[in-house]
Amino acid sequence: NESHWGWRGTKPDNRISSITYRPIRSAKERITALLDGSADFVQDVPISELEVLRQAPNIKLAVGPENRVIFLGLSIKPEYNEKPNLLANPGAREALAIAVDRRAIQRDVMLGQSIPTAVLAPPGINGFPFDLDNIPPRDLEKARLLVKNATAKATNRLTLDCPNNRYVNDAAICQAIARQLTEIGLKIDVKLRPKGAHFRTVRSGKSQLFLLGWGVPTFDSAYIFTNLFHTRTTRLGTWNGTGFSDPELDKQIASLSQLTESGGRAREMSYIWQTARENRIYIPIHVQTLVYAMREGVDIKVDISNAPKLKHATITPTDHEAKSQ
Repeated sequence: NESHWGWRGTKPDNRISSITYRPIRSAKERITALLDGSADFVQDVPISELEVLRQAPNIKLAVGPENRVIFLGLSIKPEYNEKPNLLANPGAREALAIAVDRRAIQRDVMLGQSIPTAVLAPPGINGFPFDLDNIPPRDLEKARLLVKNATAKATNRLTLDCPNNRYVNDAAICQAIARQLTEIGLKIDVKLRPKGAHFRTVRSGKSQLFLLGWGVPTFDSAYIFTNLFHTRTTRLGTWNGTGFSDPELDKQIASLSQLTESGGRAREMSYIWQTARENRIYIPIHVQTLVYAMREGVDIKVDISNAPKLKHATITPTDHEAKSQ
């Protein structure tokens, strides 16, 4: 659109003038199309194909954070399956937080394509608590002691609910976490379900321990608070499957919709983040990263919402193309 307002009079000469969008269901076939030259750009690159692409001539990769954080949710209800719930004990929740090895998951499961985090939020959102983004050191000795104390009144067996077709390597992440938690004396039963069934389990409040991912389309912390931390009602806290409820915190969360002064709003969000951290109902694991692959001459930046802004993309003729013109 030559008259599009977004150009603001600075249209690059090498901008994209037309796009052919070709859905290819198979990840391997998408990569093959890029490698054989029948595709110029692939948005959904599986991490299993990264090494192939890195070694391919005339192919380049763009990597950046996605608007999605992956985390564990912990039920704090007194009972699970009519038995005392281990995770109702704050010490047990702390044990999990210091036993999960985020960097091992980044290295061994995600093949480097994740950003370990201690905050239940993707980077760049309003109110992001930078002061809390400190991953606790893995302390197996302390974690084992906390578990030992907590299992005096509850079983050491936990059920971990996970999706197997929603997030990058979601099932493998859960299996890795299960292995890590056995090191502190826990027995983990991993239950894998398709995303629809998994989400119903989480939202029903019937899960003891679950893996979930969360994006923030508003880029504001209030979106996280109202959905994941607010007491569950018909309208608010609809993804809070932990059983957590704090009337005073609910008031703080509700006040954000009335606060427009940046300083006061920032203080309220900081307080809420700190309270959320102290209760440990969620254990952040990592921020997913996005990988785009493209042929030489194509320049498309990673967009945090995974919606590439193609008006900013450009195509530069390769040496071969330039010589043939």
